[in-house]
Amino acid sequence: MNKHAHSCVYDVQHWQQQSWQRPSDRRHYHAELSQNLFGNWVLTCKWGHAYSRRGRSMETLCQDYEDGLRQMKRVAKRRSQRDYIEICD
Repeated sequence: MNKHAHSCVYDVQHWQQQSWQRPSDRRHYHAELSQNLFGNWVLTCKWGHAYSRRGRSMETLCQDYEDGLRQMKRVAKRRSQRDYIEICD
């Protein structure tokens, strides 16, 4: 075995995602808390318009799972303030 091999533990049960849509202009927003290839917690946000294929995304590295949860809550609060409605898949 390679002495430089790095093993990471994935905690898939804690991965989360939320989606929102704003009815007035059909804009959408999606946030996902998951782990990257190294086991680090990452918040990935994607947004755009329902009638356009051009959207954007951003990944934010979290200090740990709890930090990721705090960031997810901030995203949810901000979406609510901007009149987005949560979509249940």
